[in-house]
Amino acid sequence: MKKVLLITMLLLAMSSLLSAQITFRVDDFPCTPGTHVVLGVGAFLDNEVGPAGANQHWDFSHIVTQSLEQTETWALPDQLPGADNFPLANLCQMGTEGPDGTRLYAFFNQGGTTLDPVGHSFYVGAMDSTFIITMERRGHYFSFPLNYGDEWDLVQVMDVGGETEIDSMHLVVDAWGTMTDQMGEFECLRLQVHDINHNLDTGHIRSEYRYYWYAADYGEICHAQSDVDEEEPYFSGGSLYRVTSVDGWDAVQEIPSEIPLDIVIQSPYPNPFNSTVRLPFVLNKGGNVQLKLYNMQGEFLGSPFSSTLTAGHYSPTIQLDHLASGTYFIHIDADGKVLSKSISLLK
Repeated sequence: MKKVLLITMLLLAMSSLLSAQITFRVDDFPCTPGTHVVLGVGAFLDNEVGPAGANQHWDFSHIVTQSLEQTETWALPDQLPGADNFPLANLCQMGTEGPDGTRLYAFFNQGGTTLDPVGHSFYVGAMDSTFIITMERRGHYFSFPLNYGDEWDLVQVMDVGGETEIDSMHLVVDAWGTMTDQMGEFECLRLQVHDINHNLDTGHIRSEYRYYWYAADYGEICHAQSDVDEEEPYFSGGSLYRVTSVDGWDAVQEIPSEIPLDIVIQSPYPNPFNSTVRLPFVLNKGGNVQLKLYNMQGEFLGSPFSSTLTAGHYSPTIQLDHLASGTYFIHIDADGKVLSKSISLLK
Protein backbone atom coordinates (compact mmCIF):
# COMPACT_ATOMS: atom_id res chain seq x y z
CA MET A 1 0.00 0.00 0.00
CA LYS A 2 2.82 2.39 0.88
CA LYS A 3 4.54 1.59 -2.42
CA VAL A 4 1.34 2.35 -4.37
CA LEU A 5 0.91 5.62 -2.45
CA LEU A 6 4.53 6.61 -3.14
CA ILE A 7 4.16 5.90 -6.86
CA THR A 8 0.92 7.89 -6.95
CA MET A 9 2.58 10.85 -5.24
CA LEU A 10 5.50 10.72 -7.68
CA LEU A 11 3.13 10.62 -10.65
CA LEU A 12 1.20 13.59 -9.27
CA ALA A 13 4.41 15.55 -8.74
CA MET A 14 5.59 14.80 -12.28
CA SER A 15 2.16 15.74 -13.65
CA SER A 16 2.26 19.02 -11.74
CA LEU A 17 5.76 19.76 -13.01
CA LEU A 18 4.86 19.04 -16.61
CA SER A 19 1.66 21.04 -16.48
CA ALA A 20 3.55 24.01 -15.08
CA GLN A 21 5.75 24.25 -18.16
CA ILE A 22 5.01 27.17 -20.43
CA THR A 23 4.37 27.21 -24.16
CA PHE A 24 4.89 30.44 -26.12
CA ARG A 25 2.69 30.51 -29.23
CA VAL A 26 2.65 32.80 -32.25
CA ASP A 27 -0.46 34.58 -30.90
CA ASP A 28 1.49 35.47 -27.73
CA PHE A 29 3.93 37.63 -29.70
CA PRO A 30 2.57 41.24 -29.79
CA CYS A 31 3.43 42.10 -33.41
CA THR A 32 0.03 42.99 -34.83
CA PRO A 33 0.35 46.14 -37.00
CA GLY A 34 -0.35 49.19 -34.84
CA THR A 35 1.01 47.65 -31.63
CA HIS A 36 3.31 49.95 -29.62
CA VAL A 37 5.98 48.55 -27.28
CA VAL A 38 7.83 50.92 -24.89
CA LEU A 39 11.26 50.06 -23.44
CA GLY A 40 13.29 51.01 -20.36
CA VAL A 41 16.89 50.12 -19.44
CA GLY A 42 18.79 49.46 -16.24
CA ALA A 43 22.25 48.26 -15.20
CA PHE A 44 22.53 44.61 -14.16
CA LEU A 45 25.42 45.34 -11.77
CA ASP A 46 26.30 42.18 -9.86
CA ASN A 47 23.03 40.41 -10.60
CA GLU A 48 23.22 37.10 -12.39
CA VAL A 49 20.94 35.90 -15.17
CA GLY A 50 20.58 32.65 -13.25
CA PRO A 51 21.13 29.01 -14.28
CA ALA A 52 19.28 26.99 -16.88
CA GLY A 53 16.59 24.52 -15.89
CA ALA A 54 12.95 24.00 -15.01
CA ASN A 55 10.90 25.88 -12.43
CA GLN A 56 13.39 28.75 -11.98
CA HIS A 57 12.69 32.07 -10.27
CA TRP A 58 14.24 35.36 -11.37
CA ASP A 59 13.82 38.45 -9.20
CA PHE A 60 14.75 41.71 -10.91
CA SER A 61 12.40 43.88 -8.86
CA HIS A 62 15.27 45.68 -7.12
CA ILE A 63 16.98 46.80 -10.35
CA VAL A 64 16.32 50.50 -10.92
CA THR A 65 15.27 51.26 -14.49
CA GLN A 66 15.22 54.56 -16.31
CA SER A 67 12.97 55.23 -19.28
CA LEU A 68 14.60 54.96 -22.68
CA GLU A 69 11.76 56.93 -24.22
CA GLN A 70 12.05 54.34 -26.96
CA THR A 71 8.93 53.01 -28.63
CA GLU A 72 8.82 50.19 -31.15
CA THR A 73 5.75 50.21 -33.39
CA TRP A 74 4.73 47.29 -35.60
CA ALA A 75 3.42 48.21 -39.04
CA LEU A 76 2.88 46.92 -42.57
CA PRO A 77 5.96 47.59 -44.72
CA ASP A 78 4.10 49.29 -47.58
CA GLN A 79 5.54 52.72 -48.46
CA LEU A 80 8.08 52.66 -45.61
CA PRO A 81 11.65 53.82 -46.40
CA GLY A 82 13.70 50.99 -47.87
CA ALA A 83 10.78 48.54 -48.15
CA ASP A 84 11.46 47.94 -51.86
CA ASN A 85 14.73 46.26 -50.89
CA PHE A 86 12.92 43.53 -48.94
CA PRO A 87 10.22 41.93 -51.14
CA LEU A 88 9.77 39.04 -48.68
CA ALA A 89 8.88 41.38 -45.82
CA ASN A 90 5.24 41.48 -44.70
CA LEU A 91 5.83 43.14 -41.32
CA CYS A 92 7.98 46.00 -40.05
CA GLN A 93 9.09 47.23 -36.63
CA MET A 94 9.65 51.00 -36.55
CA GLY A 95 11.95 52.51 -33.94
CA THR A 96 11.52 55.86 -32.24
CA GLU A 97 12.07 58.85 -34.50
CA GLY A 98 15.19 60.77 -33.46
CA PRO A 99 15.35 64.56 -33.00
CA ASP A 100 16.83 64.98 -36.51
CA GLY A 101 14.17 62.84 -38.17
CA THR A 102 16.14 59.57 -38.12
CA ARG A 103 14.42 56.24 -37.67
CA LEU A 104 15.38 52.56 -37.87
CA TYR A 105 13.08 50.14 -39.69
CA ALA A 106 13.46 46.40 -39.10
CA PHE A 107 11.74 44.26 -41.73
CA PHE A 108 10.40 40.77 -41.00
CA ASN A 109 8.74 37.89 -42.77
CA GLN A 110 5.95 36.39 -40.67
CA GLY A 111 4.87 32.94 -41.75
CA GLY A 112 2.16 30.84 -40.16
CA THR A 113 4.48 29.63 -37.40
CA THR A 114 7.69 31.59 -38.07
CA LEU A 115 8.98 35.14 -37.59
CA ASP A 116 12.27 36.04 -39.28
CA PRO A 117 14.24 39.27 -39.87
CA VAL A 118 15.01 39.99 -43.53
CA GLY A 119 16.86 43.32 -43.25
CA HIS A 120 17.03 46.87 -41.92
CA SER A 121 16.78 50.36 -43.32
CA PHE A 122 17.88 53.53 -41.58
CA TYR A 123 16.24 56.74 -42.73
CA VAL A 124 18.14 59.97 -42.04
CA GLY A 125 15.57 62.75 -42.20
CA ALA A 126 18.07 65.60 -42.21
CA MET A 127 19.70 64.13 -45.34
CA ASP A 128 16.50 62.69 -46.83
CA SER A 129 18.42 59.48 -47.50
CA THR A 130 18.08 55.82 -46.55
CA PHE A 131 20.86 53.38 -45.65
CA ILE A 132 20.14 49.69 -46.29
CA ILE A 133 21.41 46.64 -44.37
CA THR A 134 20.59 43.50 -46.36
CA MET A 135 20.42 40.10 -44.74
CA GLU A 136 20.59 36.56 -46.08
CA ARG A 137 19.31 34.05 -43.54
CA ARG A 138 19.91 30.34 -43.04
CA GLY A 139 17.47 29.03 -40.46
CA HIS A 140 14.58 30.63 -38.55
CA TYR A 141 14.75 33.14 -35.73
CA PHE A 142 11.41 32.03 -34.29
CA SER A 143 9.54 28.84 -35.04
CA PHE A 144 6.37 28.63 -32.95
CA PRO A 145 5.34 27.21 -30.59
CA LEU A 146 8.38 27.65 -28.34
CA ASN A 147 8.82 25.05 -25.61
CA TYR A 148 11.39 24.39 -22.92
CA GLY A 149 14.32 22.47 -24.42
CA ASP A 150 13.91 23.74 -28.00
CA GLU A 151 17.32 24.33 -29.56
CA TRP A 152 18.40 25.56 -33.00
CA ASP A 153 21.00 27.53 -34.99
CA LEU A 154 20.67 30.63 -37.16
CA VAL A 155 23.21 32.18 -39.54
CA GLN A 156 22.71 35.67 -40.98
CA VAL A 157 24.96 37.15 -43.68
CA MET A 158 24.68 40.95 -43.68
CA ASP A 159 25.94 43.74 -45.92
CA VAL A 160 26.65 46.66 -43.55
CA GLY A 161 27.99 49.72 -45.36
CA GLY A 162 29.80 47.61 -47.95
CA GLU A 163 31.32 45.27 -45.36
CA THR A 164 30.18 41.66 -44.99
CA GLU A 165 29.33 40.47 -41.50
CA ILE A 166 28.25 36.97 -40.50
CA ASP A 167 26.13 36.50 -37.38
CA SER A 168 26.25 32.90 -36.15
CA MET A 169 23.70 32.36 -33.40
CA HIS A 170 22.95 29.37 -31.23
CA LEU A 171 19.52 29.64 -29.59
CA VAL A 172 18.08 27.46 -26.86
CA VAL A 173 15.00 27.76 -24.64
CA ASP A 174 17.09 26.91 -21.63
CA ALA A 175 14.73 27.63 -18.71
CA TRP A 176 11.18 28.26 -17.58
CA GLY A 177 9.75 29.63 -14.38
CA THR A 178 8.58 32.81 -12.66
CA MET A 179 10.10 36.23 -13.31
CA THR A 180 9.42 39.10 -10.89
CA ASP A 181 10.23 42.72 -11.56
CA GLN A 182 8.68 46.13 -10.92
CA MET A 183 5.87 45.33 -13.34
CA GLY A 184 4.66 42.26 -11.46
CA GLU A 185 5.11 38.50 -11.63
CA PHE A 186 5.05 36.50 -14.87
CA GLU A 187 5.29 32.86 -15.88
CA CYS A 188 8.03 32.89 -18.50
CA LEU A 189 10.10 30.91 -20.94
CA ARG A 190 13.71 32.05 -21.18
CA LEU A 191 15.58 32.08 -24.50
CA GLN A 192 19.39 32.08 -24.50
CA VAL A 193 21.14 33.49 -27.59
CA HIS A 194 24.89 33.14 -28.09
CA ASP A 195 25.78 35.50 -30.95
CA ILE A 196 29.20 35.45 -32.66
CA ASN A 197 29.74 38.22 -35.21
CA HIS A 198 32.53 37.92 -37.79
CA ASN A 199 33.44 40.84 -40.06
CA LEU A 200 34.93 39.20 -43.14
CA ASP A 201 36.53 42.44 -44.38
CA THR A 202 38.38 43.35 -41.17
CA GLY A 203 38.66 39.91 -39.61
CA HIS A 204 37.28 41.21 -36.32
CA ILE A 205 35.26 38.72 -34.24
CA ARG A 206 33.09 39.65 -31.27
CA SER A 207 30.58 37.68 -29.24
CA GLU A 208 27.90 38.27 -26.64
CA TYR A 209 25.19 36.44 -24.74
CA ARG A 210 21.57 37.60 -24.60
CA TYR A 211 18.62 36.27 -22.60
CA TYR A 212 14.95 36.96 -23.36
CA TRP A 213 12.04 36.31 -21.00
CA TYR A 214 8.74 35.65 -22.81
CA ALA A 215 5.31 35.46 -21.18
CA ALA A 216 2.06 34.30 -22.79
CA ASP A 217 -0.20 37.21 -23.85
CA TYR A 218 2.56 39.78 -23.22
CA GLY A 219 5.46 38.71 -25.43
CA GLU A 220 8.92 39.80 -24.32
CA ILE A 221 8.92 41.03 -20.72
CA CYS A 222 12.63 41.85 -20.53
CA HIS A 223 16.01 40.86 -21.87
CA ALA A 224 19.54 40.93 -20.52
CA GLN A 225 22.60 41.60 -22.65
CA SER A 226 26.17 40.79 -21.69
CA ASP A 227 29.17 43.01 -22.24
CA VAL A 228 31.03 42.41 -25.51
CA ASP A 229 33.20 39.25 -25.57
CA GLU A 230 31.72 37.88 -22.34
CA GLU A 231 32.85 34.25 -21.96
CA GLU A 232 30.58 33.21 -19.09
CA PRO A 233 27.10 32.15 -20.36
CA TYR A 234 25.41 32.83 -16.99
CA PHE A 235 27.06 36.22 -16.62
CA SER A 236 26.68 38.96 -14.08
CA GLY A 237 26.84 42.57 -15.16
CA GLY A 238 25.68 43.83 -18.56
CA SER A 239 22.36 45.61 -19.11
CA LEU A 240 18.72 44.77 -18.47
CA TYR A 241 16.05 46.04 -20.86
CA ARG A 242 12.44 46.06 -19.71
CA VAL A 243 9.26 46.29 -21.70
CA THR A 244 7.34 48.92 -19.75
CA SER A 245 4.19 49.07 -21.86
CA VAL A 246 2.38 47.18 -24.62
CA ASP A 247 -0.86 48.35 -26.22
CA GLY A 248 -3.71 47.57 -23.86
CA TRP A 249 -1.38 46.81 -20.96
CA ASP A 250 0.88 48.99 -18.83
CA ALA A 251 3.31 48.17 -16.08
CA VAL A 252 1.68 47.19 -12.80
CA GLN A 253 4.08 49.61 -11.13
CA GLU A 254 5.59 52.68 -12.77
CA ILE A 255 9.22 52.26 -13.77
CA PRO A 256 11.12 54.85 -11.64
CA SER A 257 12.93 57.60 -13.52
CA GLU A 258 15.56 58.36 -10.88
CA ILE A 259 19.25 57.93 -11.59
CA PRO A 260 20.15 54.22 -11.96
CA LEU A 261 22.57 52.45 -9.66
CA ASP A 262 25.28 52.27 -12.31
CA ILE A 263 26.44 53.85 -15.55
CA VAL A 264 24.04 53.14 -18.40
CA ILE A 265 24.73 53.73 -22.10
CA GLN A 266 21.66 54.14 -24.24
CA SER A 267 21.54 53.44 -27.97
CA PRO A 268 23.66 55.81 -30.10
CA TYR A 269 21.69 57.73 -32.71
CA PRO A 270 21.60 57.94 -35.58
CA ASN A 271 23.25 54.57 -36.06
CA PRO A 272 24.36 54.06 -38.81
CA PHE A 273 25.41 57.73 -39.14
CA ASN A 274 27.02 59.92 -41.78
CA SER A 275 29.24 62.37 -39.88
CA THR A 276 28.01 62.97 -36.32
CA VAL A 277 26.55 60.59 -33.75
CA ARG A 278 25.11 61.18 -30.28
CA LEU A 279 25.81 58.85 -27.35
CA PRO A 280 23.24 59.23 -24.54
CA PHE A 281 24.37 57.98 -21.14
CA VAL A 282 23.45 58.30 -17.47
CA LEU A 283 25.77 58.69 -14.46
CA ASN A 284 24.97 57.71 -10.90
CA LYS A 285 27.48 60.16 -9.41
CA GLY A 286 29.86 62.88 -10.50
CA GLY A 287 33.35 62.23 -11.80
CA ASN A 288 35.60 62.30 -14.83
CA VAL A 289 34.06 60.78 -17.96
CA GLN A 290 36.05 59.89 -21.05
CA LEU A 291 34.83 58.46 -24.35
CA LYS A 292 37.40 56.42 -26.24
CA LEU A 293 37.11 55.37 -29.88
CA TYR A 294 38.44 52.08 -31.31
CA ASN A 295 38.31 50.47 -34.74
CA MET A 296 37.46 46.84 -35.49
CA GLN A 297 41.14 45.85 -35.02
CA GLY A 298 41.08 47.22 -31.47
CA GLU A 299 43.31 50.19 -32.30
CA PHE A 300 42.77 53.31 -30.16
CA LEU A 301 41.73 56.22 -32.40
CA GLY A 302 41.41 58.99 -29.84
CA SER A 303 39.15 60.44 -27.18
CA PRO A 304 36.38 62.56 -28.75
CA PHE A 305 34.93 63.57 -25.38
CA SER A 306 36.40 64.08 -21.91
CA SER A 307 34.87 66.11 -19.09
CA THR A 308 34.18 66.20 -15.37
CA LEU A 309 30.42 65.77 -14.92
CA THR A 310 27.87 65.69 -12.12
CA ALA A 311 25.29 62.90 -11.80
CA GLY A 312 22.62 63.06 -14.48
CA HIS A 313 21.65 62.40 -18.08
CA TYR A 314 23.98 63.40 -20.95
CA SER A 315 24.00 63.11 -24.75
CA PRO A 316 27.25 64.44 -26.27
CA THR A 317 27.52 64.86 -30.05
CA ILE A 318 30.62 63.25 -31.55
CA GLN A 319 32.03 64.45 -34.88
CA LEU A 320 33.66 61.61 -36.84
CA ASP A 321 33.50 62.73 -40.46
CA HIS A 322 37.30 62.37 -40.73
CA LEU A 323 37.00 58.58 -40.50
CA ALA A 324 36.38 56.07 -43.28
CA SER A 325 33.13 54.12 -43.52
CA GLY A 326 33.05 51.13 -41.21
CA THR A 327 32.17 49.82 -37.76
CA TYR A 328 33.72 51.39 -34.66
CA PHE A 329 33.43 50.97 -30.89
CA ILE A 330 32.92 53.78 -28.37
CA HIS A 331 34.02 52.97 -24.81
CA ILE A 332 32.81 55.12 -21.93
CA ASP A 333 35.14 55.15 -18.94
CA ALA A 334 33.62 56.62 -15.78
CA ASP A 335 34.30 55.93 -12.14
CA GLY A 336 36.21 52.76 -12.97
CA LYS A 337 33.34 51.29 -14.97
CA VAL A 338 33.87 50.75 -18.71
CA LEU A 339 30.98 50.07 -21.10
CA SER A 340 30.91 50.08 -24.90
CA LYS A 341 28.64 50.47 -27.91
CA SER A 342 29.24 49.77 -31.60
CA ILE A 343 28.52 52.42 -34.22
CA SER A 344 28.51 52.25 -38.04
CA LEU A 345 29.75 55.14 -40.17
CA LEU A 346 28.32 55.25 -43.71
CA LYS A 347 29.47 57.90 -46.17
